[in-house]
Amino acid sequence: NSVLDSRSRPDLRWPVAMISLLIPFVLVPYIFDPFQLPKEVVFRIGALLILGGFLLGSFRIGSVRLARTGATLPFLLLLFLALLSVFQAPYQAEAFAAARDGAFALVIFLLVASALPREDRLIAGSLGLAALLTSSAGLLQILAAPHFSLLPPTMGGALVGDVSTAAVFVALLLPILAGLTLPYRGWMCWIWGLGTGVSIAFVVLARTRAGWLAALVGLLSLMVLRFQWPASQEAQPREASTATGKLIAFASVALAISAILWGIYGTGIHLTSNPPSFKTSELEGWKLREDAWRVTRSMALSHPLGAGVGNWRFVFSSEAGNAGVRTGFSASRLPLESGNEYLQVLAELGAAGLFLMLWAGFALIRLGLRDSRAGAGFPVTAGTASLLGLGAACFLSNPFREQPTLWVVTILAALACNGESIKGSAPGTPFLQWEMEASRRKLLGRLAAFLFVALVSLTLWGSGRMLLASADMKVGQAACARGDFARGLPALLRASRTNPASAAIRSLAAGCALKAGRPAEAQSLIEASLKLNPVETSSWFVLAEANSAQGRMIDAIAAAEKAKGFWPRDEAVNLLLGDLRRQTGDTLGASVDYQAALLGNPSSIAAYLREGDVLLSRSQVVNAVAMLSRAVSMDPFSIVALNKLGAAYARAGDFENALNSYQSLLDLNGNDPDAMLGLAGALSGLQRYCEAVPYLERASKLQTDPARATALQTAVGQMSERCEKSKSAPRPSGLLDSQPLRENLFSNQ
Repeated sequence: NSVLDSRSRPDLRWPVAMISLLIPFVLVPYIFDPFQLPKEVVFRIGALLILGGFLLGSFRIGSVRLARTGATLPFLLLLFLALLSVFQAPYQAEAFAAARDGAFALVIFLLVASALPREDRLIAGSLGLAALLTSSAGLLQILAAPHFSLLPPTMGGALVGDVSTAAVFVALLLPILAGLTLPYRGWMCWIWGLGTGVSIAFVVLARTRAGWLAALVGLLSLMVLRFQWPASQEAQPREASTATGKLIAFASVALAISAILWGIYGTGIHLTSNPPSFKTSELEGWKLREDAWRVTRSMALSHPLGAGVGNWRFVFSSEAGNAGVRTGFSASRLPLESGNEYLQVLAELGAAGLFLMLWAGFALIRLGLRDSRAGAGFPVTAGTASLLGLGAACFLSNPFREQPTLWVVTILAALACNGESIKGSAPGTPFLQWEMEASRRKLLGRLAAFLFVALVSLTLWGSGRMLLASADMKVGQAACARGDFARGLPALLRASRTNPASAAIRSLAAGCALKAGRPAEAQSLIEASLKLNPVETSSWFVLAEANSAQGRMIDAIAAAEKAKGFWPRDEAVNLLLGDLRRQTGDTLGASVDYQAALLGNPSSIAAYLREGDVLLSRSQVVNAVAMLSRAVSMDPFSIVALNKLGAAYARAGDFENALNSYQSLLDLNGNDPDAMLGLAGALSGLQRYCEAVPYLERASKLQTDPARATALQTAVGQMSERCEKSKSAPRPSGLLDSQPLRENLFSNQ
């Protein structure tokens, strides 16, 4: 624990500062994209830069030292548990990627905590500047969006893509921004002070509840820790008068309040509304969040050893599909995160993983509180307050799942417990130090250089493949969406070859191949995707469609039943399974599936229509009329529903209601030949033959099929004969005599 000068440690300040300054640009969707991939690449490259700088500095100095933080052991055990979970996770590639990010985070924390001086302000300043840039862009987007259309429908915004992630990111750094205003002298303290006000306004107007909680707890913790400083630390020679600090605080609060009032009264923002985010959990609000918590708790009980790190969303979808979600969203529309970091860790890694996470968190905060009470100044105090805000935010969000936030949390943890003993300050973090023998130093250096180059090559190669695959995937997905299969399918196939470990790319390629009329290729692609992730319900759905397109109905039903096993109440899955059963003649099974679709979505018009058709085929006309009537009541302008309801009424002998249904059809579309035929049939059933003749004639003129037009001409002649007979000698038995003609008319529809 002796005092060590700067030459006894590698200089990692500038690599950390440069990577931290890149974070605001990663969040801009027009520079990168609104998805996760560029964030992962930046995070991993930053970890490699830090590792390379540490190795270079350590071998140049001839000694290696690591900080004894008290949190290293639980972090190592947590990482070991995450690596073990790879073998039990349903999607092992995703689990390995999550464990790899955890390993990079541990390397960053351990090396940065071992190499930074206690009161260095460079890294804290870079983090504060990143937060200031993000909050300025985000606040401009929120306040100016209604006037300058800065909110594309496919993104959270043009300046800051994911508003919720940016809000949590800025909220965690509010204590750093507030701490940077000290000492109260010079123009920099005004910049940091006013930047704090802008950041507070952005966090408030972003309406992300986790950001609110993190900001509140972090700033209150900073105030409490500041008041706990020893009396000898209260006055520092570099600080100006207290009046300057009060003036800066007043200006910051006034700026924040002005921006918030502008957003409320000038832009029309309601603080209680949902945030401008594209995350389902944020858009739906507390109702969906509570549902996700409920399902996650049952998921943790059903998987006591965890579902595998990074595999929450895959196992959660099947649990949610069986749990009867009460929000109206199907399992396919549920969020990709639970909205609670503690619950998600419990579900992924079990009780042991949650215990290790809490152990590491308490160890970091305890160390920061101890040093703060002992007189450690900035950034230890601000870093500790930020970690307390992070602990609060974890109740309402999953900040570790976003690489920019993971980077910030790792650096904050290192700032809270790093540092050498400086004369006149609190005792620093104890270190473990090893000196290198001169004879072995060169050999060890070469070996470390070789291993580091190999690690860098593998990481860059993998990241490059992922970026190329992502670019091809975006091009192919957009092309397939507009029907350009000649361009879209080759791009998706190229992406699947570039990144063969991605089940999502293979699933997209299979869906595109199916739309392009190549079911055999779609089947091979989706089977490869299922080998990577056998619990992906959408892949089983695509496999069922591919088998159905090839006429392999038994295999298609088996795949659809597998999908239904994961999502038993999903509307799309049950409709597909019902259609497949109906094609094989199993009308009873089809009816059961359609009823299951209605249980999942009681407002499904498609399910009511299909159930009505099945009931008609089973001669349950009264029940069919009830089902079709429900469909029409929900969508009175549906041409298909009105047509089917009219036919059902006619089959039931209720020609008055059939006439009303077909008349409504003609009101919607006066040139609908099917509606004219149905109307003529209903009029024939009511013995109003003369009124039916004009509709038959109009329907025959609108026909483009020669055979059908000939049949309608015959029907016109027969109806005209009925009309003449009814004028001369109407008979009571005319209703029975006209039944063959009426059936012929309905069959021509």
